[in-house]
Amino acid sequence: YTNAKFTKISGYTAEEVLGKNPNILSSGIQSKAYYTKMWKTITAGKIWNGKFCNKAKNGSLFWEEATISPIKDTNGIITTYFCVKEDITELVKSENDLLEIYKAISSSPIVVFLWGANNEWNTVYVSENIIGLLGYSPEEFLSGKITFKNLIHPEDFDEITQEVIEHHKKFSKHKLIQEYRVFTKEGIIKWVRDFPSVRRDSNNKITHYQGVMHDITEIKKSERNLLDAQRISKIGSFDLDLKTLISTSSLTFNTIIGIDSSTELTLDLWRTIVHPEDNPMNIKTLDHCIKTGEKFNLKY
Repeated sequence: YTNAKFTKISGYTAEEVLGKNPNILSSGIQSKAYYTKMWKTITAGKIWNGKFCNKAKNGSLFWEEATISPIKDTNGIITTYFCVKEDITELVKSENDLLEIYKAISSSPIVVFLWGANNEWNTVYVSENIIGLLGYSPEEFLSGKITFKNLIHPEDFDEITQEVIEHHKKFSKHKLIQEYRVFTKEGIIKWVRDFPSVRRDSNNKITHYQGVMHDITEIKKSERNLLDAQRISKIGSFDLDLKTLISTSSLTFNTIIGIDSSTELTLDLWRTIVHPEDNPMNIKTLDHCIKTGEKFNLKY
């Protein structure tokens, strides 16, 4: 016996399969030992639960979750086997896709965290490559032995956690980017860049914080060396990320143009600083640089 759902999934009509061995659906993906164990279970009168990777009439593969129950007569003799199956092809595909993503994350320098939205920020998930960044295993985080609070430099913790909470309370569309210090298992301080986001429930209440971080310790060292060199040579530097519009400038640069470190240097402010007679050429040169990526030297 088969029903209409069987025909829809496999492509075989009832007339084509009645009286035939169910191995006509076998894809060859699963081993003989797998089927031997199944038959051993049901012929012993026990219920078997498992998954099949079967082949449809058109040659395509599909996955099923199956439960096979032996049916006995009044004398306790098995007469038939009754199988209830559910098509899980899309679920298996999604699981495989997630596995590939998981493999990609674990082999990359990017570490992924998922924390509970509570005072301790307990770890719900962390990618395995955390051991390469900080020396801790995922189990040390998941067990609660190490928490997010333990990880962050005490001078940075309150500021970055409050910034995340306030940023997402406003439902801001802008991505938050943070840089802060963390401790390795050996007590070494490293700098990381993090792109925190949140997960919400159906009532828009924050349930989890998610972090995507990578090691920028060497970048910070280079920046510090550059700043030291600039202080000695009295050369200033300014950087503007055109995607995030986040600007950074050296202390020497700020001193030259007369602003303090708390002032955000925007393009509009820059135009007010440049002499009016030099502004047109300055803007034209900057626009050309942005469009072409070419370097330039300019006096103004």
